[in-house]
Parts: sequence; C-alpha cells; structure tokens
Amino acid sequence: MSAIEEVARKYRDAEIWHLYVREPHPQERGFKKYFKQKNYQDRLAYAQELRELMNIKSPIVLDGMDEKIHLLYGNMPNAVYVVDKEGKVVYKANWTDSAVVDQVLGELQAEEAKAAT
Repeated sequence: MSAIEEVARKYRDAEIWHLYVREPHPQERGFKKYFKQKNYQDRLAYAQELRELMNIKSPIVLDGMDEKIHLLYGNMPNAVYVVDKEGKVVYKANWTDSAVVDQVLGELQAEEAKAAT
C-alpha cells in the first residue's frame, strides 16, 4: 500500500484518489523502459503497472491524452489536494508529502470533533 494510503487509513472519512497523467521522464534516469505514451492504451497499461509496483489500492483516475484534468488542477508534477466534506480545498501542494497530509487530516478531524461537541 502506498504511503499516502497508509495515512488515509488512519482517518475514517478520508478517501484517496490518484490521478494518473503520464510518466514524468520517459527514457530518462529511472524510467528507461518507459516511452512517451502515444495513446490511451499506453496510458492505461502504465497506470496498471504503477498500481502493481506501488501496491496502490485506492482508485486511479486516468486523465485523457489532452491532460485536461491535470491542467485544470494546476499542471503540478505530484500534487496533493485535501478537500473537506463541504468540497472546499483546505490544503494543496505541488508535491505529495505523506507526513504533511497526515498532519492536515489530523487537524481536520480535530476541528470536526470540536465542532460536534
């Protein structure tokens, strides 16, 4: 299970969704075996391999070849968004840090508990 999923399991209402866009550095460094995706089938195959390699259990949403979703959310490389129950973005960063997400979710849970009393 991915580190971010481990964090989310600590919080009863947390849901994790991954957005898969593309390989960041095809044919470079640690990505030698990956090529620039030419079609949606390539994208699907790479996302499935990522699921296995990273032991991802939560849903993976595949962006289209036009990368419209990725662009709408700011075109950040490994972004994370925490959205509260009302749909408000309460935290965003251009790089996912599980420890920080854990802290944010803990603060949200504490605020909700306090509001409920």
